Amino acid sequence: MSLNNLPLVSIVIPVYNREILVKKALDAAIAQTYPNIEVVVNDNNSTDNTYEVVRGYLKDNPQIKLFRNEQNVGPVNNWLQGIKNASGDYVKILFSDDWISDDYIEKTMLQFTSQVGLVFTPAIIRKKINITNYKLFKSTKIINSALFLKFMLLAYRTPVSPGCAIFRKVDILPILSTVIDTERHAEYLRFGAGIDLLTYLMVAEKYDKIAYVSDTYAHFLEHDDSFTYANALDQYYIKAFDHFLERTKKVKFKSLYSLIHHSRGYKFIRHFSNK
Repeated sequence: MSLNNLPLVSIVIPVYNREILVKKALDAAIAQTYPNIEVVVNDNNSTDNTYEVVRGYLKDNPQIKLFRNEQNVGPVNNWLQGIKNASGDYVKILFSDDWISDDYIEKTMLQFTSQVGLVFTPAIIRKKINITNYKLFKSTKIINSALFLKFMLLAYRTPVSPGCAIFRKVDILPILSTVIDTERHAEYLRFGAGIDLLTYLMVAEKYDKIAYVSDTYAHFLEHDDSFTYANALDQYYIKAFDHFLERTKKVKFKSLYSLIHHSRGYKFIRHFSNK
């Protein structure tokens, strides 16, 4: 995609009780070198001064749009509401305790074509004094979606979080809507875990290609109630894998579904995920 033809990108910041940390996310969003952005902040009825802090940015930053839920609707519903409030064709979810490099949107948007379903980047995880760099590849590249899906499904690996990727609104909106409308996904709504993986899987299934940009970063501050996801898969990741495989077993991944479901590793993980 050429920067001469600039679609609107919505940076969606879902927030709840982050009166201190949200400033870093906001500063990163408005510092983007990509010129055609809006910043959509969806406050989940915070009980601290988060709403007032964000409102203080509005006068000097007209690209920021602030919304507030009348009641706390849970994390995933708040993500969904933020995306619904977005006007852009492309959406970057930026969690309120995280931030991105100044050139993040510019560099990721350059990789989008009609065949590319999502673009993701390395992530830097910061926890107290420890800093971990999750970098899957050394260089920027276009990746075959089928190979990417097989790698994720067979290796039980995921690119950390939806916070290190940018999607089309038309793709991510129905995924979150489906999860919210389906009773069996109640655990996703409560904790927000597993949604990241499910989003990657379902978007990659839809397109021939995905893209990886190696030289711009998403930064995550990991703490006790953070929505940063490490490589270790818990029961919610297993549920996300299982949902995706059930959904696709009669289509593209029938043989892979059979292979995974009959593997010793999968049975072992499923056993403990049901405890």
